Amino acid sequence: MTEPPANGQWSRPARRRAALSLLLLLTVSAINTAGLVLVPTLAADQPLLLVALRPTPTVLTLVAGRIDLVLLLLVTLPTRLLIDVAYFLAARYGGLALVERYAWSAVLVRPFSRRWAVRSLLAVALFSTSIPVDVALGLGPTRLRVFLTVGTVGALTSTVFWVVVSRSAQRPSGTVVDWFSAHTVLATMAILLAMGAVTALQIWRRGRKVRQPVAREPELPHVDGA
Repeated sequence: MTEPPANGQWSRPARRRAALSLLLLLTVSAINTAGLVLVPTLAADQPLLLVALRPTPTVLTLVAGRIDLVLLLLVTLPTRLLIDVAYFLAARYGGLALVERYAWSAVLVRPFSRRWAVRSLLAVALFSTSIPVDVALGLGPTRLRVFLTVGTVGALTSTVFWVVVSRSAQRPSGTVVDWFSAHTVLATMAILLAMGAVTALQIWRRGRKVRQPVAREPELPHVDGA
C-alpha cells in the first residue's frame, strides 16, 4: 500500500500513479454505467456488446446463454480484467482514499501483510474476483503479475459458471429480455430514474454528514477568584 510520507506530501511519481489509477477507475465506472443504462436496448439484439460493457453476474445470467462460449470469453475477459486491475491499482496507489470511500475495506487493511490472509484472498480470486478482493489484494503486497494470473483464472471460472446458470434459466431470462425489447424506453427511463434516486440519496447523506454540528464540550462557569 502506498502511503504519503511523514510530511504529508506525495512525491510527483506517487501523485502521477494515483491520478492514473483514478482515471482508469473512472473510465471503468463509466463503461459499466453505460452498460447498465443500455441493458434494455442491447439485451435482445446485441447481447455480446452488452456483456462486453457490463460483464456482471446479472447480465451474464440474462444473456450469456445465447452467446457462443469461446466468443463470450474473448469479449468479456478483457473488460473483467480491466475492472479488477482498476480497483487493484486504485487500492495500491490511492489506498487511503479508497478506504475512506469504502468503509468495509478498512476492516481488511490490517491483515494484508500476513501471508495467510494474502493466500486466502488469492484462493478466493481463483474462483471469482470481486471489488472487495481486488481492493484487499491491492492494499497488500501482492504483485500485479500474480494478481493478473490469478484474476484471469478466476474470471474464466466464474464466467463459465454464470454461462451454465444462464443456459439453465433460459426461459425466465428470455421472458425478461422479451419484456425489455417490447418496453425499451420505459425500462431505460426506469433505470435512469433509479440511478438518479440513488445518486440524490448519496448526495443528501453526504451533505447531511457535512452539516452535522460537531459536539462541543460544555463550558464550565467562570468563577472569579476571592
